[in-house]
Amino acid sequence: MLLGGASRLARAEGQVLLAEIMPDFAGTEIGTVPIATVPVPGAVLVVRRGEVLRALDRAGFSGQGLPIPPATRISRELVSISRDTLLDEAMPALHEAAGACELNGARIASDVKVIAGPRTIHAELPLRSGTTRSATVHLTGAIFIDSGGQRVRVPVIAHLRCPPPEIHAGSQLTVVARVGSVRASAPAEARQPGRVGEIIRVTNRVTGAALRARIVDAQTAEVVP
Repeated sequence: MLLGGASRLARAEGQVLLAEIMPDFAGTEIGTVPIATVPVPGAVLVVRRGEVLRALDRAGFSGQGLPIPPATRISRELVSISRDTLLDEAMPALHEAAGACELNGARIASDVKVIAGPRTIHAELPLRSGTTRSATVHLTGAIFIDSGGQRVRVPVIAHLRCPPPEIHAGSQLTVVARVGSVRASAPAEARQPGRVGEIIRVTNRVTGAALRARIVDAQTAEVVP
């Protein structure tokens, strides 16, 4: 069996991948080749051998010799996740999104329907630097559920106890930029308050350039894209 070369492929959102049609290729580069757009929940999609061959060719692979089925039926079944179950599954992601703040609880309004199968969850919470002292805040963020090639966004209210920010608007600090093994630094001024791990806006005092930087400590921040 001869396979052509191809660059590493990222998983395509909303796509049926070759590994779903040919499970033996799960976990391999060729298994990540997108073949077709996923059907809407409740519908059935028939993927024929010719479509698979054309998709492999576009991705730089040869399908010659592969035991591709003449036709494969693809469907997506919806399942319901209770809000309590979702909160339990999302807690590690919410703690990570809380950063320097302590997560004291969270609330989701209702149950959620997602595509059946393995799922991954991550969370996003907005910047919490508006206060200049330790405070309890209630923020509306989001939980993102990825399953079956689709993403569902679920609003979540998080209750956080946040320490005072290490950096305040107007604070003088050093920004560090890394390009490969090269490290450069410059004096900068914070444009907003922030805590360790948070991303804030800063101004390079030498060039006047506006930058985004992640706070490392009370004197240092690292430039981010």
